[in-house]
Amino acid sequence: MQLFTRLDHTPLIAAAEASSVALHVQTACIWEVLSRKLGNVHRYQDFADTTLADFLLSAAACAGPLSQSTLPLGQRIYQAVAATRRIVRVNTNLGIILLLAPLTGLDYSSRWENELGKVLQAADLADARDVYAAIRLAQPSGLGQVPREDVRGEPTLRLQQVMALAADYDLIARQYVTDYADVRQFGLPVLIEAWERWGCVEAAVLECQLHWLAQYGDSAIARKNGPAAAQWVQQQAQEVLNLGGLSSAAGRRAAAQLDRRLRLPDNRFNPGTTADLITACLFVALRTQVLRPDSPFVWAQSLGVELASL
Repeated sequence: MQLFTRLDHTPLIAAAEASSVALHVQTACIWEVLSRKLGNVHRYQDFADTTLADFLLSAAACAGPLSQSTLPLGQRIYQAVAATRRIVRVNTNLGIILLLAPLTGLDYSSRWENELGKVLQAADLADARDVYAAIRLAQPSGLGQVPREDVRGEPTLRLQQVMALAADYDLIARQYVTDYADVRQFGLPVLIEAWERWGCVEAAVLECQLHWLAQYGDSAIARKNGPAAAQWVQQQAQEVLNLGGLSSAAGRRAAAQLDRRLRLPDNRFNPGTTADLITACLFVALRTQVLRPDSPFVWAQSLGVELASL
């Protein structure tokens, strides 16, 4: 005789998972923007048109939609952008949303890399339309025109196919067609190694940024200023690393000097794509439990002049 009714705990488990994903989205976004990175907004430095508060509000706004794994990928992206634009007037997180959305519904207790590839391959024309609408809504600066599948019109190809058209010059688009190879094989190992060396998130983020810039330049800088400008940033970041990076006084002085050079009044040399990629690395590190939200964050080291305040 059955004395007790079997309860279905599936909705509770799904809600708990969504809450965990949302927390990790917010944590990754907050860690990224608070860290005293070269050329970016951080806890000691605002831009004229964008403040630390804008980024913190954006982290809170996008976390809910991104955590809804039952939504189609394109809808997750569009709704996260729409939620952000309801409270922030400028584009703060389009790149972050594009990178995090395919990562948020994965099972990180198994072979998440294979699952990620399936998510990207499954994205269809409807997803592409939603992503195009999200980009138009976000209004990113420096957005040019292309002869095929321009974002100002409607796409005729699946999402991964339209991303492939931009993969040669846009690092975020490239992740969609390589199953995030740069994040998985470069950025994440660099971040983890730096975390193990420094024992605090901020120093790991700073070191990760230097390595990303030295390896790739920054596609947002290239889009706004041309490839030669991105190559110059790449060379300067490599020089900082050659001088010892964060581990030496000479490297820290060179980093502070590069930071000052990147901070032009119109923010044309803001390495925004690199910041977005670092956020994706932080999110994966949280989901795989390499990092926890209560991991030590603050790096006590001062670089003399705080990177345009560090």
